Formats: sequence, structure tokens, C-alpha cells
Amino acid sequence: MRKGERGQVLILGIVALIILLLAVFSLFDIQNLIRGKIKSQSGVDAAALAGANWQRHTLNLVGELNLVKATTLLIDENIFGIGASADTFLEVPHRDNLVPVNEQQRLQQLSQASNLISQMQYRTLFICPLIGVGAAQAAAKNNGLNSYENFGKAVAMQNSMLAGVDERSNLYDFFKQDEYCSQFLYGFQWHVPYLNMLTVLLHQQGKGGLGFAVMPSGEMIGAPSLYTDPPSDPDFSKYLGSRLFYEAVRGDDFCYLRNMLLSNFSSKWWGNIKVKQNTNFPKESEYLPVRVKIAESSEIAYDLVADYEILQDLIKRTGKNLTPLGDKFDWQEPEFDSEGNAVVSDERDNKLNPLPVIDWAFYKEEWIDYNKSVIRHWERYLAGTFKPEASYKSGAVARMDSFFSPKLLFTNRRGESHQFSNAVSGYKGSSKNVSRLRTAESILQASPPTIHAYALAKPFGKLKIDKKFAPPHYSSMVLPVFSETALIPVALENPGMNPLADYNWYLYLLNYMPELGKANSLDAIPHDLQRQFSNFHSLLKKVDNPSWRQFGIDWLERPLFDRNGNMIGRQKDRCNYWPTGGTVDAGIRTMPAAKF
Repeated sequence: MRKGERGQVLILGIVALIILLLAVFSLFDIQNLIRGKIKSQSGVDAAALAGANWQRHTLNLVGELNLVKATTLLIDENIFGIGASADTFLEVPHRDNLVPVNEQQRLQQLSQASNLISQMQYRTLFICPLIGVGAAQAAAKNNGLNSYENFGKAVAMQNSMLAGVDERSNLYDFFKQDEYCSQFLYGFQWHVPYLNMLTVLLHQQGKGGLGFAVMPSGEMIGAPSLYTDPPSDPDFSKYLGSRLFYEAVRGDDFCYLRNMLLSNFSSKWWGNIKVKQNTNFPKESEYLPVRVKIAESSEIAYDLVADYEILQDLIKRTGKNLTPLGDKFDWQEPEFDSEGNAVVSDERDNKLNPLPVIDWAFYKEEWIDYNKSVIRHWERYLAGTFKPEASYKSGAVARMDSFFSPKLLFTNRRGESHQFSNAVSGYKGSSKNVSRLRTAESILQASPPTIHAYALAKPFGKLKIDKKFAPPHYSSMVLPVFSETALIPVALENPGMNPLADYNWYLYLLNYMPELGKANSLDAIPHDLQRQFSNFHSLLKKVDNPSWRQFGIDWLERPLFDRNGNMIGRQKDRCNYWPTGGTVDAGIRTMPAAKF
């Protein structure tokens, strides 16, 4: 061995050992990520099915109570002591005496009986979905998910607002007005048992710990959204209020951002940002709502009760006979001659229509048919066609979200790659390989190791109309026809993630954005908010940088050449290119963006 050649193998061995350690660390992290993703997806699948099952129970119970109104109140009204004589019940012989005193009392009794059942329906709409929320937590924890601290904080904050102890509780005063949502719905003081039950769920102990492991879909009072006042052009609130915008800025996704980059970035380019908080209380559970409203009768209800084709099979289960319904009431008000006397007619029975004093549970406008193009798209991937009775976009959809932080060697919970950085610093390989490792490190740092999984499920039901099956909402009135629950593709329909699910994002819109609207520069934002939302603040600083914006514009305008050196377009033209053929809408990422 020549002098000076000692230790050559040792250097190679150290390099090989470093590479081997990096490989071991990588495989360990990959295994943990895959395992965490499988566990998270299994948990949200089970939770979504559990929540949708209770949505099914809710709809069927509300529908059964509608049947009680149709059969007991209208057919056997004597049960409530309303009609002592069925032949003369609600009969009006003269116009000057349209509602005799005795009939007024009977109508009032009928209304009271109907309101009592309506109260039971409201109790169902508020409480049964919360049982589904509890069942979903149990299902998720039984599948390996643990309670997520931020979910508990968000639900507790929402409860505090509704209970009147939160600083935003003045929002709740808005809903104490009868025209929006009285504290009492048909005598049911909904918020007392509702909040008590949510408190119990927050302290629900299970295998996965105390509290919420998954966040159910919902329509939340006070959920923030952005707008500009006065309106601006362009309206940057549409960008700043979207999580996708921040993800695109973080990844230098200039294809997604191309329209924004060409906007006018004058001083205070974001405009007078304002926060608008949701004031649409659904008059049912905020969590896992089934999109049902209880309202006075309409012509649709008249037709439904009179249409025996829809109700006859359901009525048979109660042992009732529909014939008296047609014998007693013809659904048309009495007709009078010039002297005010009731006109005897084969079409009219000279009795008042009792339906206006009865309130029914109807489907809200969220229950609609799927767009035909959506059905055609999905049928390309299915063995058969959509069943007609299942081709509806249901207002009752259970979405469950979970966030899971696996233990990784390369990164800690904050996305800082200490072990990885030490390994890279000790690696003395080629500059090209070091550059690649640094790129991998930056990706790890920019992507916090949190796994987000979600799933959708919904209850299915069907009606039989003219000997053919149809979706349940074709009746307009809720009926107990829901027989099964199934997971559905997340791309088929999506109610969106509960605003409370991403707690930091919720607080960012609620607390940071009003200050941004008042500030003339990003540096003028209070320092405590800059620190609390440093991730979002740094991304806004990036957008505020003219050099970064110009880099993105230059990248989009970069010319493209074919193999012969002929210019065939610009980089921005590739943004719409889909590698498998065809094109996609503008703004959708289809290729890696450049890095600034």
C-alpha cells in the first residue's frame, strides 16, 4: 500500500453508511405514512357510515311522524276529541258563519295536536343527528383514530357562542327573533338539550381518548367568509378566502395562480377585506343536518295527501283505511251563492279544508336530482347505470374529516427536519446530489407531516310512483322510505368540510383578516397575529413581493419549442394540457410548477 492511501475504504464506507441510514429513515417514514393513511381512511369510512345511518333513522322517524299526522289527525281525529260527529266536522252551511264557534275550537284542537307532533319532529331533527355524531366518534376510535385536540377546541368554542358566554354571542341574539329561529320551536326549547348533549360528546371517553376523533359535516352559525367593501376589481377576497390559494403560493404553482398574477397589485392590493359570519341557522342540528324544514301546508301537500298512489302502501302498515280521507274531505273550500248559502255540489262537500292548520316536514332545496352530465361521467366507471331512485343529490350527506400526525424520523410535528438536516450537512457528495437532498428537505419542511382523510356516506330511499321507483324527495313531504346507507365517491357530491374542522384556518379568517382589511401594509398587522398565523402571513408576504410575481409571469410566458426548434407555444399553454388526452379547466394543476 502506497503512502497516503490509507482510509480510502473508510471514507466510502461512511458515505455508504449515511446513504443506508437515509434509506432506513425514509422507509420508516414511508411505512408510518402509509399505515397512518390506511388507519385514517378506515376510521373516517366507518365514521361516515355511522353518521349516515343516524341520518337515515332521523329521516324515517320524521317521516313516521308525518304519517301520524296524515292518519291519526285526518282520518281518526276523534282520538284527540276533535270531531264528535264525523259527518258534520268542519261543515260550513253559510258564508256569514264561515267558522262557527264549535268548529273554531275543533280547528284549534287539530292545530294543537299537529303542533305537538311537530315538536316531536323538531326534537328528532336536533337530537338524533347528535347521536350519529357520537356513534361516528366511537366508530373512528374503534378503528384506531385518537381524539384530535383542535376538534374539541372548535366545538367548545361554538358551544360557548350558542350558550351566550363567548364574545361573539351577540350573533346568537339574531336567532332569538321568531322570524329566524326562536328559542322555542313548537314549544321545544331546542338549545338547552342540544348544547348539553354536545357537552357530553366532548367528554365522551373511548379507546382513542376524550373528545372528537373526527369532525362531522355541518352548517355552523358564525362561520366566517370574506368579501370586500366597497367591492374591488379584482376581488382578492376570493383568493384570500381559499385554502387552495395558499397551497398554490407555497408550491409556486403558477398555473393555478396565473389570473391572479396578472391582476393590479397597487398599494393595499387586497382592498378593504371584511369578514361576514354565517347567519343561516338550519333550525336543526348544525352537525350532520338532514336538510328538512317544518312548514305550513301548500298545494303540494294537498296533492300528496290526496294522491293515494304514494301514501297507500305506507298507510297500510298502520292498519288505516284511506277511504274516509276522501269521504270526509275533498280538499276544496266551500262554495257559496249570492245569498251566502253553501252550494250543494258533487265536487265539494261544503267542509273546510283542515290541512292549513297542519304543519308538515318537507325536504329543503338541497334535495335535487344529479345533473345528467354528472351521471354520464360516473357511468363510464360503473358496471351498470345509475338506478333512477338513487340518482339524486341528497341534502342528507355525512362527511367525516380526520387529521392524523404520524411519528416521523425526518420531521417533527412542526415540519422541521432536524435529523435530515444533520444528515445532509454531513454528506460530502457531489454538489448535484447535495442540491437534490436540499430540495427534498425543503419539501419536507413545507409539508407538515399531518395526514388528512375524509369520506362521504348518505342514506338512500325510494318511492313507488305509477309502479316505478323514484327518489324520495319526489314526494316533497318526508316519508319513512329510507332503507339503506352507503359510502359514496367524494367526487360525486360533497357538502364541504365543516368550517370548524380546520381550527387554525377558522381563527385566521376570523381574527387576522379584519386586521388585514384595516392595514395599509402587511407589516402593520399586529405582531401577535403575525406570530400566531406566521405560516399564512409569510405566504402573503411572498405574494406581496413583486420579484416573485414577475418570476411567475416570466415562467408562464416562457416559450416552448418542438424537437426541430420551432416555437409551439408558451408555458402557460401547458397549464391546460392533460397528459392522458383532452383538456381541463383553466387553473387546474397539470404539471410541476417552477420554483422561485
